[in-house]
Amino acid sequence: LDCYRFWWPDEQVGIIFDELEAGRDGLRATISVTSDRGVVSGVVADNRRATLIGPRWRTDLRRDLDERVPDVDWYAAIERAVSCSIQRWKLGEPVIDLRTYEQKQRPKFLLRPFLEYGKIAVLFAMGGTGKSMFGMGLGASVASGLSVVGTTPDSAVPGLYLDWEDDEDSHVERFAAIAVGIGVERERVLSPMLYRRQYAPLVDSISQIRRIVAEHGIGFILVDSMGAAVGGEEGREGSTKLFNALRSTGCTALIIDHQVKGQEGRDGPPRPPMTPYGTVYTHNLARRIWRMDKAQEPGESNMAISLTNTKANRTATMMPIGYRVHIDSTDEDELISVRYVATDISQFMALAVKQGNKEHIRAVLRGNGGRPMTIDQIHDAMVVDRPGDAPSAAVVAATCRRYRDRVFVGVPGGWALLQR
Repeated sequence: LDCYRFWWPDEQVGIIFDELEAGRDGLRATISVTSDRGVVSGVVADNRRATLIGPRWRTDLRRDLDERVPDVDWYAAIERAVSCSIQRWKLGEPVIDLRTYEQKQRPKFLLRPFLEYGKIAVLFAMGGTGKSMFGMGLGASVASGLSVVGTTPDSAVPGLYLDWEDDEDSHVERFAAIAVGIGVERERVLSPMLYRRQYAPLVDSISQIRRIVAEHGIGFILVDSMGAAVGGEEGREGSTKLFNALRSTGCTALIIDHQVKGQEGRDGPPRPPMTPYGTVYTHNLARRIWRMDKAQEPGESNMAISLTNTKANRTATMMPIGYRVHIDSTDEDELISVRYVATDISQFMALAVKQGNKEHIRAVLRGNGGRPMTIDQIHDAMVVDRPGDAPSAAVVAATCRRYRDRVFVGVPGGWALLQR
């Protein structure tokens, strides 16, 4: 890593070595000193670039600090920070023995089932689906320790929203509306939810981001969005550098990405792809991937969304998740509150048809009032919803048999939904 932070709690002072790099004359860094001592709180020395083993900068810095923050043994503090930094830089990442290494005692998920501790997830969808709002909902849940999307995070940790697509006013409005939706004021959220507007590619500003992570104890990072975060370096190199940069922070992360348009059937609507837009390395490097789809009537602010788990690295992929999104706003379309309420995807045909044959059959039977239908009747209804792309009657029959007594039940007159 290229940012080391040292803190002396008794003295309430800290030293930060940022943007470390190995130069010809030794390890170089940008040096800053901070204090939490009343009238001298904040940054008391900043942006001093020097070679750590050089004596001159230490003398100059110590003289300045003795005047600004007295009664601190600055000689010992500076020497200690320099010594530890050089040793840590030379050590690099430690080697561990897998035979004796003890795993960290923490839950697998920071926020089940979307965010695994220390891992990178991807959420992708078409534009206008509400993916940035949902990402902010996950961030608000993690920062508050409260349930926003129907599940409570394991712990409340500070979050950092890195934004290449919008501005702070839009995200403050969303964050405040989500907070209202869970019954709290945004100022009273337990942990900070920080925001940073981005312009350069992520890899070009990762040292600054790691510094923010260290200073604020960030545990969750949200990147919005993938294409802008890699800049002009698309393909394998861009994806690999982005993921490596995020991994170096040690944080749980969520990358928001766009979805390529589906391949259009000969006579029917596009079918959604199962991977994000762009390189296959995005799919390979992410530990968990979710696709979001939306159902919304024209002119309506409320909508329904579905989350489809298209990749899970160490577990089986999870069942699709549905939400009704209740949005209250003013006549000027300023958000007042946003609430996510779990719902059955089969209630919304526009979502069900994108989840595969099982969910589509469930939606058809639900739309028939739960009354039994023959295989041919189910097939005919699916053809109406998916002209040119519907499964054959034989596939419909096989799907019903596969999920017999779990989702569907055979009854006189055909098939019906299993009543739970």
